[in-house]
Amino acid sequence: MAIKPFVLVLVVFLPGLLAIPPAEWQARVDGSQMLYTDDDSKVKFLPSVGNGFSAFVIDSDSLYIAGIFNGEATKAPSHRARVPSPLSYAVRGGDPARPAALDIERGIYFRRTTFGSSGFVEQRWYVHQAIPSLVVMELEARLSGSAPITFSLQNLSGAPSGDIAFTSTRDSSSVTMVGQINAPEISGGVRPSVAVVVSLVPGAPVTATANTTWVFVAAIHTSIEASDPVASARADFAAAMSKGPQRSLHEAAWLTLWASGVEIAGRPDVARAVNTSFFYILSSIREERPFSLSPGGLASNAYNGHTFWDCETWMYPSVLLLQPRLAASLLQYRFDRIIEAHEKAQSYPQRYNGAMFPWESAFTGVETCPTWAGTGLREQHISGDIAFAVQQYFRLTGNTTWLHDFGYPLLQGIAEFWVSRVQPDPKTFPKAALSINDVIPPDEYHDHVNDSVYTNVVARIALEAAADAARVLGLTPDPIWEDVAARIVVLFDEEQNFHPEYKGYHNETIKQADVVLLGYPLGYNMSADVRRNDLLYYAKVTSNDGPAMTWGMHAIGFVDLGDRATAAGLFNRSFANTQAPFDVWTETPSGGAVNFLTGAGGFLQTVTFGYPGIRITGAGLTIKPALPEGATRMVVRSFSFQGSTSTLDYNSATMTLTVLSMPVPLCLDSATTRTHLTAGQSYVQPIGAYTMLRC
Repeated sequence: MAIKPFVLVLVVFLPGLLAIPPAEWQARVDGSQMLYTDDDSKVKFLPSVGNGFSAFVIDSDSLYIAGIFNGEATKAPSHRARVPSPLSYAVRGGDPARPAALDIERGIYFRRTTFGSSGFVEQRWYVHQAIPSLVVMELEARLSGSAPITFSLQNLSGAPSGDIAFTSTRDSSSVTMVGQINAPEISGGVRPSVAVVVSLVPGAPVTATANTTWVFVAAIHTSIEASDPVASARADFAAAMSKGPQRSLHEAAWLTLWASGVEIAGRPDVARAVNTSFFYILSSIREERPFSLSPGGLASNAYNGHTFWDCETWMYPSVLLLQPRLAASLLQYRFDRIIEAHEKAQSYPQRYNGAMFPWESAFTGVETCPTWAGTGLREQHISGDIAFAVQQYFRLTGNTTWLHDFGYPLLQGIAEFWVSRVQPDPKTFPKAALSINDVIPPDEYHDHVNDSVYTNVVARIALEAAADAARVLGLTPDPIWEDVAARIVVLFDEEQNFHPEYKGYHNETIKQADVVLLGYPLGYNMSADVRRNDLLYYAKVTSNDGPAMTWGMHAIGFVDLGDRATAAGLFNRSFANTQAPFDVWTETPSGGAVNFLTGAGGFLQTVTFGYPGIRITGAGLTIKPALPEGATRMVVRSFSFQGSTSTLDYNSATMTLTVLSMPVPLCLDSATTRTHLTAGQSYVQPIGAYTMLRC
């Protein structure tokens, strides 16, 4: 019997540990579709709702739209442009305690305000997953008897935007706000406009004398996707008012997204963190809106809403395995800005060649890292991170058309950059070892370092990936790519049998996962002893105040080494920064960026790749399942490989691979046998090491 994806979570009611949800919510709370609190006025970290086009935090005064930034590149710097949240209202006049629940399966936030024994008013917010321009607030007054309920709605949308100079017009049913961002990212550049058409919300107290439901809608368009955003917003608003917002379409779209996922029996704490982490990431991306992911997600201006390596290294991998079309959108964002990456390379005194991607990117693809931070100049491993993500996408999908049109231009440009970046000049010194000097590694506590191990290894991978892609496409790779890759220095301490982080590194405290990323995700070839030494060494020197994603990488390392006991503690630590009751991620144990999807992405990799033992390799998709401590069963539901979809369901003794769809012939290899797979069939195997591959 298949595990239902939302029946695996221990329900914890905070605040009010003995609180009982409203009867209508009880079954969904028990089934973990809803995360519940008896009073959200006491909750420090309220959740967000979004659809990858727009998103907002409940009760926030701000709504953000994917791709809408304001401010000059590195000086202001460019940041998400704040739109006053058009439907941020609080019901006033009732009891102070407000029971509330986030329905992560349907993408809706519920809140009730009770009025003694007279009844309640329930608010429901969602950002429409099927009609992306719509934001909806439903308001339902339900009376317990004949006594009416009188309430008012307090507008929480706050001050006018400092990023967009909106002008407003009003008619009998709506307000239309129109404006352009104040300052383009590049001098003289594009200034996108935004149009918001929002229902009129009563400003005077409302009296309900019978059960009544009101629906308030905001329709939002921008000049990015609409030639006339005002007309488009008005049309969508009129359709929503005429037909209703069609909440069933919104819920069906969310259920489609949930067709893929991860299920865990025996560890309800893990299952809950998995589902909420996916929910917040899926709320921030959209296939047809290729504006990537930022550390704080779409509902936040954390880190100015910029895209960093956080996307490709931390959030992208689990999206790739379960939602490859969304993953393609994330890479499309980079491809669309490849010209700016070439321009950045040329902007240095050395005038590097190829595509050098910015450390921080927003609307145009120019560098948007604030001028006071050295990372914009020297944290250069991001180009290698993007190349690795491209390689992983092609290896998973096998899509040669995509590789030709999108992947190879990225790989070629990045390879050309690394050839020009190494020292000494590889053409002048054909046999010399090559260094990459004066960089910031992933461990941002250290600057101006030479031969960062992570940077050098990911540069090697980028060069090799470009050569491999050229051969797949029937092209002749530039021979210098693999020559340079083979000669790039990878530091190793023979006495201590580990990789020093950079030249001259001596036991200093580091910020976050760095060298340990060589084993996973990069898959750098090393012995088990060396990998263990790297893990043990850097666990001791990693700051406890660093960002959340580090400990999942350590956990995966020890799972790979078969040390489940050590992995267990690190795994539990990997999701310790989820904040009850809505599992909102914080960057550090004490705070930092909220909602920190980089941490969510690092944690999710422990359950999509780490414990299932799934790796995307040149030889195929390897599988070597293991269970987290206390878990009795895991399911990786509807994952992708070579255009097929399959489900992996395993316990401590056996695994079942069910092939759901299979457009190309696939096999499952073990050390001794090859099984030809058939769509619609399930294959039961003892726990062990396997490889899915084309055959």
